[in-house]
Amino acid sequence: MNTPDTRERLLDAAQKLFVEHGIDATSLRNVTTDAEANLASVNYHFGSKDELIQAVFARHLEPLNKERIRLLDELEREAGDTPLYLETTLEAFLKPTFEMMQNQKSREFVCLLGRLFTESSELKMLIMHQFQEVQKRYFAALQRTLPHLGIIDLSWRVHFMIGAMAHTFAVPEKLSIPSSSEAYNLTEESIMQHLITFAAAGLRAPVPSQTNGDNQK
Repeated sequence: MNTPDTRERLLDAAQKLFVEHGIDATSLRNVTTDAEANLASVNYHFGSKDELIQAVFARHLEPLNKERIRLLDELEREAGDTPLYLETTLEAFLKPTFEMMQNQKSREFVCLLGRLFTESSELKMLIMHQFQEVQKRYFAALQRTLPHLGIIDLSWRVHFMIGAMAHTFAVPEKLSIPSSSEAYNLTEESIMQHLITFAAAGLRAPVPSQTNGDNQK
């Protein structure tokens, strides 16, 4: 029987397998076997693998991005016409995602979110439209905070920041360089603050003279 429980089992199975094996490498048969369902149930609830993928992301991204917008609205309401403090803006963007890591199923999704950027460009485009409002609002806030940056420089720096964020989420418990044991026992809050410090420094950096001509003012 195709019940709401079947739909949730399919979403849970797809999310788990996408994290373990990658989205492209996971077949619908893999998902239905893990969910103890049949291929007809995927068609009934989602229609296709692409729609299943979008549903896996949407059930977490919708509340996540709603919270990001709420936090930004609150900051901008308090600031009035004053540009936002950079670290505060970055925390509003990152904190909802790090808070998701407190719950095992949501933590699994955060790892999947990090892995998204290693998947095919076509797949990323399927998902990225779910970030459009957040991207537009936060980019505008960063432009007001960092008026010394043209659109091109700011776009690249945000791109690099998102890359650092994606890598952090894809392997949240690991560092890729030798380090002391203390580094492996950081809380999510500590990891977030390290990421904010790193991103803020990159965003604030002076524009190298050789790139000035590449910016659109």
